[in-house]
Amino acid sequence: MIYLNFKTRANRLILNIIFTSLFFMASCLPNIDHSMWEDSVCKIIKLGYGKGPGNKAKYIYKGVEYEEFSERSVSIYGMVPGEKYAIKINPENPKKYVILDWKPVFTNDEHTCFTSGRVTRVYRFGYFKKNPERSKYGVEFVYKVGDIEIERSQHLPPSCMNYCNIRKGDVYEVAFLHDDVYRSILNIDNKIQSSTDSIKE
Repeated sequence: MIYLNFKTRANRLILNIIFTSLFFMASCLPNIDHSMWEDSVCKIIKLGYGKGPGNKAKYIYKGVEYEEFSERSVSIYGMVPGEKYAIKINPENPKKYVILDWKPVFTNDEHTCFTSGRVTRVYRFGYFKKNPERSKYGVEFVYKVGDIEIERSQHLPPSCMNYCNIRKGDVYEVAFLHDDVYRSILNIDNKIQSSTDSIKE
């Protein structure tokens, strides 16, 4: 293990240069085109943290069950083990896949119920000043099931520049799992009520 002396200005300057360079290199990585990859659904098994591998998920491709780590191209914010997401699988190497973190799903065999949910916050993350098109957006929302009030967050599609005009206070349809009311999806295509609240980043 290497111990660095952080008391000197020279060391601080060197570290700043290294960290700035690494951040710049990461922000300039080319986007991989997943459009030709095949669609499927995964179940999140384990969330990826720090510098380790991405999220671990279970999925089936052409009758074969896989349990692999995903690419580290998604934020784990709002994700919960046990939830299901749409994914894109590399047909040439099914062990490679990417989670569409803005597409949580329920499968046909899951019993879902519906209620309404209110947006409590809209936010931006992964922002690159020189490449704002690579920014990601998300919402936090709250809904009630009986006497239980539940707060969740959900990422928005990459096409949702300017938050898809979603504003704090807007009310949308929420689908939730009958057997686990904490697992839910905000349906941004079904707005129930609008709000005039302004967006605060």
